[in-house]
Amino acid sequence: IICRQVLYGLRALVDADVVHSDIKPENILLPAAASPSDAAFLVLSGSGVVKVCDLGSASPVEDVDQEADYPRQTRDYRAPEAVLGCHFGPPADVWSMGCCAFEMMTGERMFDIVEEEGELERDFEQLGLMMELLGPVPAVMAREGTRARPLVSQTGVPRSPRCRDVRRWPLREVMIDKYGMPAASAAAVAAFVLPMLTWRPERRVTPGAALRHPWLEQ
Repeated sequence: IICRQVLYGLRALVDADVVHSDIKPENILLPAAASPSDAAFLVLSGSGVVKVCDLGSASPVEDVDQEADYPRQTRDYRAPEAVLGCHFGPPADVWSMGCCAFEMMTGERMFDIVEEEGELERDFEQLGLMMELLGPVPAVMAREGTRARPLVSQTGVPRSPRCRDVRRWPLREVMIDKYGMPAASAAAVAAFVLPMLTWRPERRVTPGAALRHPWLEQ
């Protein structure tokens, strides 16, 4: 229910041609209650509404500075187009929502970035975690990204050895191996979350399409 209501909020932002740019659990507002469990009960019973808050980083899509050299989004929820400097827009919010959905299900961050020294090293760590889940960086993003050259070759090969030895660990297997989820449930979760986490933003599911996914009705 929380995922559904956040997606309603993202759909409203898309309809308004606004990109939030900082979707994360801290910016998902539960109804006021005496305790988190009471707030969850209000949401589950239909008596409370979840809201997307803190639009301090939001902007109209047409005003997004595509040449900005500053990091967009909070690190652990940052979309690959923000890391590589590709076209930035509402699909980045959907990526962050996919990370939040995983975190709500497991209690752990999907891409938990260690605070290493230097922005470049953190970028390499994040790309490595993305590659573990999704496979190689698409060459088109490597070529077009304004921040990609120090990170990957034009064919998408990482410039850091730590990323070249990454082994795939698909989401379905993560849910089974790490969290003990039954295979059928893990497959259903992966089918819902992975379309929000595609590398290329133009191929990422929209909030409206995600709202129609059967997993939300289970």
